[in-house]
Amino acid sequence: MKRFKIFVSIIVLSALSFGIEDVQLLRIMHPYDQYISNLNELGIPLDHAIVRPNGYIEFTASVSEATALENSGVPLVVLQEDLQSFYASRMTGNVTRDFGYGSMGGYYTWDEAVEFLFEIVAEYPNLVSELDTIGYSYEGLPIYAAKISDNPNIDEDEPEMLYDSIHHAREPMGMMNLLYFMQHLCQGYGEDPEITALVNNRELWFIPFVNPDGYIFNYEIAPNGGGMQRKNRQPGCAGTWMGVDLNRNYGFNWNYDNSGSSGDPCNQLYRGPEASSEIEIQNLDEFVTEHDFPIMLNYHCYGNVLIYAAGETPYDLPPEPDLSIYREFGNDMAQYNGYLVGSGEETLNYVVNGDADAWYYNVRGIFSYTPEIGSSSDGFWPETERIIPLAEENVYPNMFVGWAVGSKYRSEAEFDSEVFIPGESYTFTPHIFNQGLGNSLGDVNFDIQVSDNLVLEFSEMNLGTYLSREDNVYDPVSFIVNSSALSGHVAELTIRIWDDVGYMFVDSYEILIGEPMMIFADDAEDGMDNWNSNTWGISSDSYEGNSSFTDSPIGEYDALSVDFMNLALPLDLSDAADAFLNYYVKWDIEAGWDFGQVLASTNGNNWTPLHGGQMSPGSGSGMQSQGEYGYDGSSDWVEDSVSLNEFAGEPYVWIKFQISSDTYVEGDGMYIDNFSVWIYENQSVYGDNNFDGVVDVLDIVSAVNIIINNIELSPEEIQYYDLNNDDELNVLDVVILVGLIVGN
Repeated sequence: MKRFKIFVSIIVLSALSFGIEDVQLLRIMHPYDQYISNLNELGIPLDHAIVRPNGYIEFTASVSEATALENSGVPLVVLQEDLQSFYASRMTGNVTRDFGYGSMGGYYTWDEAVEFLFEIVAEYPNLVSELDTIGYSYEGLPIYAAKISDNPNIDEDEPEMLYDSIHHAREPMGMMNLLYFMQHLCQGYGEDPEITALVNNRELWFIPFVNPDGYIFNYEIAPNGGGMQRKNRQPGCAGTWMGVDLNRNYGFNWNYDNSGSSGDPCNQLYRGPEASSEIEIQNLDEFVTEHDFPIMLNYHCYGNVLIYAAGETPYDLPPEPDLSIYREFGNDMAQYNGYLVGSGEETLNYVVNGDADAWYYNVRGIFSYTPEIGSSSDGFWPETERIIPLAEENVYPNMFVGWAVGSKYRSEAEFDSEVFIPGESYTFTPHIFNQGLGNSLGDVNFDIQVSDNLVLEFSEMNLGTYLSREDNVYDPVSFIVNSSALSGHVAELTIRIWDDVGYMFVDSYEILIGEPMMIFADDAEDGMDNWNSNTWGISSDSYEGNSSFTDSPIGEYDALSVDFMNLALPLDLSDAADAFLNYYVKWDIEAGWDFGQVLASTNGNNWTPLHGGQMSPGSGSGMQSQGEYGYDGSSDWVEDSVSLNEFAGEPYVWIKFQISSDTYVEGDGMYIDNFSVWIYENQSVYGDNNFDGVVDVLDIVSAVNIIINNIELSPEEIQYYDLNNDDELNVLDVVILVGLIVGN
């Protein structure tokens, strides 16, 4: 015990010997606008500030900066006295999984990360290049780059992509994300067709440490993680935090003003003595100019945002068509992790100058993004258990841009009908789009696959070469819904597109067979008779008619509230093969924090969140749970449909509309009009597994053939063969079939 106390004391004294001071998490309550100028004058970083209109602004600052603010009359609330200690308290010791954790609270030290790089080169020499030292840091450390490709040590004529991290030393999750993705690619090569094709046709470059000096300093002052050094270690400050902020040192709009960077060498936002003065930035830029990167990702922490570059000034957006491409790619990348996409001003209400994105876009012509990994609760050093999930949620964005630097295809299908009746003929119009920034590799081809309940004759079509961003519409294609297809069953139509890359880009389109039947409707004209609610009522702001439902009929919704409206009586979906909700919705809900949701329950107590086409993924902050969907931000009236597929066949189903709010910011809420429930009736016959409308010996032959040949059935198929409800097809089901036939 005494030894432990001595060891802790040594660490604390070691930290003090570096002359560092604590960094605190602070909050200024509303009205805080009048104090923003004080923050800017002191050069306090606001690139990770949490701003709640009419609520507060939350930010980090050193103890001396906090003292200066208080002395100038700024009323501060201290949330964390010592962020470094707080972050360290959330870390666990050495833990290993498929992707091993490091010894610095789960994060790799510099030595461990370098060891990881050398080991992955040794283990996958045919995929990972020898490490390229692109230059050295101020303190003489090598800045390593590694390439993943099928011929990693050969410069092939393939599209290139750059991923980098640790511009800021206290943001280690970016580095962990890159190493995780590198391992993901190497382990998946030869096993996963998409990874294999990507690696075979791209040169993917990784620079995990732009700022190794600052990162090592953080280890020296906080070996268990949580160090708060942001800048490199360039001397020039006689105070606590010496160094230059590398992400304020780039030459484009450097020193534009003092609100997005600082001229004070002791400030965390110090931009350096002159543009691109820092050797780390010079090395990186020289490396970039030697390559041809259409896109680059500069990983940072935190905020759950995906930031694209500013235009001619820090306050301008990029011009068209680049702005549309930035937003298109960004929204695609963020479709699963729910990151907010926009410029710095749009996402953080904060404008910087001398940053990497603006330099590489405006000077080098690269679509440069800054993903800020993690929520405000994750902070600069997310707790150990969050490392893997945060890395996993960025695999898709990393894969997306890996493709988008070259050819990348997607399709759209415009159907001529919304109802699909068995035996009838329909058409759809295919759109084929090269979404990527590179031309096709050889000719582009596409074909169309359909499920068994559709009939379509279509030969593979050669489209010739496609230029970058080329989008073409082709002649309508006819198909027939099989006359034996059952109502409520899903039919699938799949468009597959490929060029000489050797990978098919696949888009599937599902249609429901049959004509839906409306079983319930409420247009709000007769009041709240069909609903139970704690606050909801009737509004004259309607999509159609005189009335709609709303959570707050008078004014805005309340803070710290969960306001709901649910059906007083359950729906009977026992005869439904499928079902869905349809309604018009309008909302004004605090983005990223409050949430409007639709839920369903089979008992009125346990509720399942549903997913509508107009909903957004939860941010993980405030009332928004990641993995759930709902409405936030604002929208005028739009139509939305919500599947009830998982509740089809249930005799009792309740529906609930709910808006959940935290403190500080409230909005006008949610409005619902023309609510209706639709079902596709179940037309299947018990035991009829070949869907010919009768139960006969052919159904026995079909079942026996599957059992003898050990054919694997999908969950949808099993439901027609599994007659005794034991979740499998076996001889007992055949016995029941025989009984049905003999009984008939």
